[in-house]
Amino acid sequence: MPKNIYLSMTGLPTAPRMCIMDDNQNYWSEKDNCWTTDPKKAARYLDTCDAGHKLRELMMTQVPGKLYSFIVPLKIEIKATNPISITAVQDWLATHVRFDFGDEEENALMAIVQVDFNKVEETIE
Repeated sequence: MPKNIYLSMTGLPTAPRMCIMDDNQNYWSEKDNCWTTDPKKAARYLDTCDAGHKLRELMMTQVPGKLYSFIVPLKIEIKATNPISITAVQDWLATHVRFDFGDEEENALMAIVQVDFNKVEETIE
């Protein structure tokens, strides 16, 4: 059974960072390319997007089988009374958007949706 791993906030309030942890309070160390109990060796990521890419990579290495990849267009519509910046949308998406696949596909061992919120563009219609 794959271990549960997740993103955790670390750093100072003025300079927050993300690290990757497991349920046993181990930290992912990029330098050593392994899990460690030493928080000083934990890899620290500047934002959730970078940390999320590494989290996905680590999660997918735990599950056997062939990796199938699909690209699906995604459109987000936001109705706001005041102008909203792309940066505000990116920050909100990175912290609020989650996808749940449930148990619909008996063959799938793990499915992760990866969205590059740094590539958000505004459309004009």
